[in-house]
Amino acid sequence: MGRVSISAKTSVIVSVFLLTVSCIALVGPASAPENVKATQGTKEDRVILTWDEVKRAGVYAVYRSSSENGDYEYLASTDGTSYVDVAVAALVRYWYIVAAADYLGRAESEKPAAPVEGWCIHTFSWQSSTLTFDGSQFDIVANPAAIGEAFAVWCGATQSAVNAEVYREGEWRALSDPFGITTGDVAGSVSIATAGGVPYIAYRDEASGGELAAVYLDESGEEPEWKTLGSAGPGISPIRGLESAFAGSDFYVAGLYDTVAEGEPAPVVVFLFSNDTGWQNVSPDAPAVSASSLALTGGDADPFLAYYDETATAVVVLQHDGGWTDTGFFLDYGAANVPDGYLDLCFDETTGELVLAFYDSTAGALKVWAYDTSAGEWSGVVDPPVTAHPDAGTVGISSDQGVRYLYYKDSVSNRGTVTRFQDSSWETLPLSDETEGITGQLNLAELAIDARQYIVFAFAREANSINADVYR
Repeated sequence: MGRVSISAKTSVIVSVFLLTVSCIALVGPASAPENVKATQGTKEDRVILTWDEVKRAGVYAVYRSSSENGDYEYLASTDGTSYVDVAVAALVRYWYIVAAADYLGRAESEKPAAPVEGWCIHTFSWQSSTLTFDGSQFDIVANPAAIGEAFAVWCGATQSAVNAEVYREGEWRALSDPFGITTGDVAGSVSIATAGGVPYIAYRDEASGGELAAVYLDESGEEPEWKTLGSAGPGISPIRGLESAFAGSDFYVAGLYDTVAEGEPAPVVVFLFSNDTGWQNVSPDAPAVSASSLALTGGDADPFLAYYDETATAVVVLQHDGGWTDTGFFLDYGAANVPDGYLDLCFDETTGELVLAFYDSTAGALKVWAYDTSAGEWSGVVDPPVTAHPDAGTVGISSDQGVRYLYYKDSVSNRGTVTRFQDSSWETLPLSDETEGITGQLNLAELAIDARQYIVFAFAREANSINADVYR
């Protein structure tokens, strides 16, 4: 067999060809990225996409559509595993597809990653307004059925009458008179909650000797009208320190049985109102607790109750599912010393987590914990790098899609402050210049789950006014 001679140039070409063929056989087209995620209402003015790295991928192409099954337009290509879409409008839903290509530019286009939904919220800012009132007992709650709305209720100091207003389109507006119901000037003698945009007011009825009673606003007729749910009955009265919340369609009200002087330990009582059975006493078999150290929130179907047990010097968190069961928080955290008012509780409907916040005066720090209701496990959230005022104020917590909003009175500035926890860190949200000189009762409204772009922060600055800052 004769010898075949190949020039140097030919040798290089052949070598490159053989190398390319072998690489193609070895590598193959890049597969679709996995674990594609898009932020959903947790970022301002942007949607952030992330995905797992694909081996042998040289570039990733990002596509977007206004609907899941619509036409997808090419946005950009990147060699990383994330992309930030800034060409978005607040609260508009977008759908994204991410495809990977190998270094030869080949992509498995017939099998890209499944579409994921993402949206953003607009840039937040504080808008301040002042509600003038003539009392001291006050409560406020955001309206989850309408963006930027909140309901406020208070007890008038002169007539002891219950009054209510709505924060709508940037201003406070009086609601119709709740037909002259009266309550005493006792701490926590009024509370407000909403269901389907309808405000419900629970109050201590002085006309019946301090029994629990409630009304709701019916706007189905030509004129709004307050209608009564009646009294919970004379079995436990007088009552104070009211907290109210909805769990499903059931209205729960918790309070303290006012059998002793204010500020002394008192038993916890809980009442349930349902359309089928009316009022029921569903109080837990709980020991005496510190006055006002009480919090109540609704879950998917069951409410949660938190209180400070002075005897055990511990925070106790119970869940109601036909009866009260202990979530075991004390076993995870241990002893604490929680002053009056430094305790709050909320339920994050999107993550299914219960979030607890309190000021532990023994540790000298604010603590935030989350309870996974499906797994039945508590876990500590990163401690806020802040110092709360030790002798006055209220801790408030709210959560939406895993983003926590914590209210506290700062010991350095002596001002009410809101800090937000997301992406594993806390960020302080500067308030308006009006939020100075805080005195009296402080209260943070629940975050509206559907609105996603505002919280309501309110406190009594003077004896006759409430400053309500809306973060929207």
